[in-house]
This record gives sequence, structure tokens and C-alpha cells, in this order.
Amino acid sequence: VFMEQTTNKSRTAAMFSGQRSLGRILVVDDEPDVRKVVRLYLEKAGYDVTEAEDGQKAVQEIKSGENPLLLDVILTDIRMPKLNGLEAIQFFQKEFPHVSLIVLTGFPDLTMATSLMKNGIIDYLVKPVEKEKLLTAVAKAMEQREREEDDFKNAIVPVHFPRDLSHETETGRRLKSRSSILMPSDGSSNA
Repeated sequence: VFMEQTTNKSRTAAMFSGQRSLGRILVVDDEPDVRKVVRLYLEKAGYDVTEAEDGQKAVQEIKSGENPLLLDVILTDIRMPKLNGLEAIQFFQKEFPHVSLIVLTGFPDLTMATSLMKNGIIDYLVKPVEKEKLLTAVAKAMEQREREEDDFKNAIVPVHFPRDLSHETETGRRLKSRSSILMPSDGSSNA
């Protein structure tokens, strides 16, 4: 409860301090000391941080949070009680594919790291993580998130409704008659 209150106070302070946040990060780890250190590093760097003590709490947090679309990065441990990190990662990738994922574990496993990286994890960090490595991994995840958002924005193609459908089918003629209210045939606009 104390950690939750501290985290909420930190988020509130960041929101009203006048400083722009670099992004929102969910830190998922069963070790309170690890969450605290990671949160402090990230908040000092300018990020808003939310915490969860295991995968199950992380799923609850992201589902009940303000808006999961505003979450930028999830930093998760692997070995945790209840819902472990691998299960949580699968859930996040399925339900929130736009959120970048970073693994932070105390049990390095080269095979697992390779597999996770091939499946979209941005980075695989080993505890205790150096501050600069953590911040570099988060910055990389934020850059990827921004690139994906830009790609999505650029993929949106405006749809143009043809004005002359008279040579088309009966359906086209009906659409033309209905659309003439919105789009006069002389090319002028009602707006």
C-alpha cells in the first residue's frame, strides 16, 4: 500500500510539475527493492512509472489503468509468483501489441533471451542493471514505439468518394443521389 501511494504521488507530482513526461512505463517485478531502484532511475530521467509486484497485478494494472494506449513500455521480470513474466509477456503482446517490452531478470538464459528477442522483446537486461543500460534500453523502446506510431499514421490513406457514379450500377446511382446533398455536383462545398 505504501509503495502504491508513493507511486501515485510520484505520478501526480510529475503531472503537475509542469515538466513533460518522456513516457509511461510499467515496472513488473516481485522484488520491491528492484522496483524502487528502477522507478527512481526512470523518474529522475523524466518518465512516469507505475509498478506491479507480479504478472497478475500487471495485467490488473494495465486493464484498470487510466488508458492502456498511453502506456509506452513494460519492463518485466521473468520469474515471479502467480502469473510469471513469460505469461505476462504473451498477454501484453496479444492484447497491447503497441506497447514495447523489456525483460529485466536475475536469471540470465541465453536461449530464452534469443527467443524473446526474436519475438519482439526490445531488450533483455540482467539484474542488477546499470542505470545507463536501463535508460538506453528504455530510450530504444521509446524510439521503436514512436517509429511504429509514425508508420501507422503514414499508413492511413484518405478515402475519396467519387462524385460521378452515374455510369455505375443502380447502387452507384442511388449513392450519387444521396451524396448530392453532401457534395453538390458543381464542385462547391456546403462547409
